[in-house]
Amino acid sequence: MRRFLLILLLAAGAPALHAQVYLGGYVGGGIGTSTSAHFTVMPEIGYSVSNNVSVGASVGFRYRKNSSSSIVLAPYVRGILPLTDRFSLFMDGMFQYDNYLDDHYSAWTAGLYPGIRLWITPGFGLTTRLAFLGFSSVAGSTPTFDARLSFSNTAAFGAFFLL
Repeated sequence: MRRFLLILLLAAGAPALHAQVYLGGYVGGGIGTSTSAHFTVMPEIGYSVSNNVSVGASVGFRYRKNSSSSIVLAPYVRGILPLTDRFSLFMDGMFQYDNYLDDHYSAWTAGLYPGIRLWITPGFGLTTRLAFLGFSSVAGSTPTFDARLSFSNTAAFGAFFLL
Protein backbone atom coordinates (compact mmCIF):
# COMPACT_ATOMS: atom_id res chain seq x y z
CA MET A 1 0.00 0.00 0.00
CA ARG A 2 2.83 2.40 0.84
CA ARG A 3 4.47 1.80 -2.52
CA PHE A 4 1.20 2.47 -4.31
CA LEU A 5 0.74 5.79 -2.45
CA LEU A 6 4.35 6.80 -3.17
CA ILE A 7 3.94 6.01 -6.88
CA LEU A 8 0.64 7.93 -6.93
CA LEU A 9 2.27 10.98 -5.30
CA LEU A 10 5.24 10.88 -7.68
CA ALA A 11 2.95 10.55 -10.70
CA ALA A 12 0.83 13.48 -9.50
CA GLY A 13 3.92 15.68 -9.09
CA ALA A 14 5.57 14.65 -12.35
CA PRO A 15 3.87 17.29 -14.56
CA ALA A 16 5.08 20.10 -12.27
CA LEU A 17 8.62 18.71 -12.26
CA HIS A 18 8.53 18.19 -16.01
CA ALA A 19 7.82 21.87 -16.72
CA GLN A 20 10.79 23.02 -14.63
CA VAL A 21 13.53 20.86 -16.15
CA TYR A 22 15.61 22.24 -19.01
CA LEU A 23 18.16 20.78 -21.40
CA GLY A 24 20.67 22.64 -23.46
CA GLY A 25 24.29 23.50 -23.48
CA TYR A 26 27.07 25.81 -24.50
CA VAL A 27 29.54 25.97 -27.32
CA GLY A 28 32.53 28.27 -27.01
CA GLY A 29 36.04 28.76 -28.20
CA GLY A 30 38.63 31.19 -29.27
CA ILE A 31 41.81 31.78 -31.20
CA GLY A 32 44.38 33.76 -29.27
CA THR A 33 47.36 32.76 -31.39
CA SER A 34 47.99 29.90 -33.78
CA THR A 35 49.14 27.77 -30.82
CA SER A 36 46.41 28.68 -28.30
CA ALA A 37 43.19 27.86 -30.14
CA HIS A 38 40.55 26.13 -28.04
CA PHE A 39 36.99 24.83 -28.39
CA THR A 40 34.49 23.68 -25.76
CA VAL A 41 31.21 21.74 -25.97
CA MET A 42 29.18 21.56 -22.73
CA PRO A 43 25.78 19.81 -22.76
CA GLU A 44 23.74 20.86 -19.72
CA ILE A 45 20.73 19.84 -17.65
CA GLY A 46 19.08 21.98 -15.02
CA TYR A 47 16.10 22.38 -12.74
CA SER A 48 14.28 25.65 -12.00
CA VAL A 49 13.79 25.78 -8.24
CA SER A 50 11.80 29.04 -8.59
CA ASN A 51 11.39 31.83 -11.14
CA ASN A 52 14.68 33.36 -9.97
CA VAL A 53 16.83 30.35 -9.01
CA SER A 54 17.91 27.21 -10.85
CA VAL A 55 20.51 24.51 -10.32
CA GLY A 56 22.21 22.41 -12.93
CA ALA A 57 25.34 20.77 -14.22
CA SER A 58 27.34 20.53 -17.43
CA VAL A 59 29.53 17.68 -18.53
CA GLY A 60 31.58 18.32 -21.62
CA PHE A 61 34.79 18.30 -23.59
CA ARG A 62 37.41 21.01 -24.06
CA TYR A 63 39.89 20.79 -26.95
CA ARG A 64 43.11 22.80 -26.84
CA LYS A 65 45.47 22.96 -29.80
CA ASN A 66 49.05 22.00 -28.89
CA SER A 67 47.98 21.15 -25.34
CA SER A 68 46.04 18.53 -23.43
CA SER A 69 42.29 18.33 -23.97
CA SER A 70 40.02 17.75 -20.99
CA ILE A 71 36.75 16.33 -19.75
CA VAL A 72 34.86 19.00 -17.78
CA LEU A 73 32.30 18.71 -14.96
CA ALA A 74 30.64 21.97 -13.88
CA PRO A 75 27.74 22.08 -11.38
CA TYR A 76 26.22 25.52 -10.74
CA VAL A 77 23.57 27.56 -8.97
CA ARG A 78 22.01 30.30 -11.12
CA GLY A 79 20.41 33.50 -9.86
CA ILE A 80 18.12 35.09 -12.46
CA LEU A 81 17.02 38.73 -12.77
CA PRO A 82 14.17 39.00 -15.32
CA LEU A 83 14.14 42.41 -17.00
CA THR A 84 11.24 41.68 -19.38
CA ASP A 85 9.18 38.60 -20.22
CA ARG A 86 11.78 37.63 -22.83
CA PHE A 87 15.07 39.06 -21.54
CA SER A 88 16.94 38.35 -18.29
CA LEU A 89 20.34 38.67 -16.68
CA PHE A 90 21.81 35.81 -14.67
CA MET A 91 24.76 35.02 -12.45
CA ASP A 92 26.11 31.47 -12.23
CA GLY A 93 27.98 30.45 -9.11
CA MET A 94 29.98 27.56 -10.53
CA PHE A 95 32.58 25.03 -9.53
CA GLN A 96 34.34 23.55 -12.56
CA TYR A 97 36.62 20.51 -12.56
CA ASP A 98 38.81 19.71 -15.59
CA ASN A 99 40.47 16.30 -16.00
CA TYR A 100 43.23 16.64 -18.61
CA LEU A 101 43.48 13.53 -20.75
CA ASP A 102 47.01 13.53 -22.17
CA ASP A 103 48.96 15.11 -19.34
CA HIS A 104 47.20 13.22 -16.49
CA TYR A 105 46.53 16.18 -14.21
CA SER A 106 43.49 18.13 -13.11
CA ALA A 107 42.44 21.71 -12.51
CA TRP A 108 39.52 23.46 -10.84
CA THR A 109 37.84 26.83 -11.07
CA ALA A 110 35.30 28.34 -8.67
CA GLY A 111 33.61 31.68 -9.21
CA LEU A 112 30.91 33.79 -10.77
CA TYR A 113 29.90 33.83 -14.43
CA PRO A 114 27.46 36.64 -15.38
CA GLY A 115 25.38 36.22 -18.50
CA ILE A 116 22.25 37.11 -20.45
CA ARG A 117 19.29 35.04 -21.67
CA LEU A 118 16.81 35.81 -24.43
CA TRP A 119 13.66 33.68 -24.69
CA ILE A 120 12.82 33.25 -28.39
CA THR A 121 9.63 31.28 -27.59
CA PRO A 122 8.21 30.27 -24.17
CA GLY A 123 10.13 26.97 -24.37
CA PHE A 124 13.34 27.95 -26.18
CA GLY A 125 16.02 30.45 -25.17
CA LEU A 126 19.50 31.62 -26.14
CA THR A 127 22.16 32.47 -23.57
CA THR A 128 25.70 33.68 -23.27
CA ARG A 129 28.17 33.93 -20.40
CA LEU A 130 30.24 37.09 -20.65
CA ALA A 131 32.91 37.09 -17.95
CA PHE A 132 34.48 35.28 -15.00
CA LEU A 133 35.40 36.40 -11.49
CA GLY A 134 36.86 33.81 -9.12
CA PHE A 135 39.70 31.46 -8.29
CA SER A 136 41.47 28.68 -10.18
CA SER A 137 44.15 26.11 -9.48
CA VAL A 138 46.04 23.53 -11.53
CA ALA A 139 47.19 20.17 -10.11
CA GLY A 140 47.72 21.12 -6.49
CA SER A 141 49.19 24.58 -7.11
CA THR A 142 48.23 27.58 -4.99
CA PRO A 143 44.82 28.96 -6.05
CA THR A 144 45.05 32.23 -7.95
CA PHE A 145 42.50 35.00 -8.32
CA ASP A 146 41.24 35.53 -11.87
CA ALA A 147 38.99 38.16 -13.45
CA ARG A 148 38.24 38.03 -17.18
CA LEU A 149 35.99 40.02 -19.47
CA SER A 150 36.89 38.72 -22.87
CA PHE A 151 34.97 37.10 -25.69
CA SER A 152 38.03 35.11 -26.75
CA ASN A 153 38.59 33.42 -23.36
CA THR A 154 35.31 33.34 -21.43
CA ALA A 155 32.34 33.81 -23.76
CA ALA A 156 30.16 30.78 -24.37
CA PHE A 157 26.97 30.75 -26.39
CA GLY A 158 24.15 28.35 -25.70
CA ALA A 159 20.58 27.30 -26.34
CA PHE A 160 18.06 25.82 -23.89
CA PHE A 161 14.78 23.94 -24.16
CA LEU A 162 12.19 23.57 -21.41
CA LEU A 163 10.96 20.00 -21.12
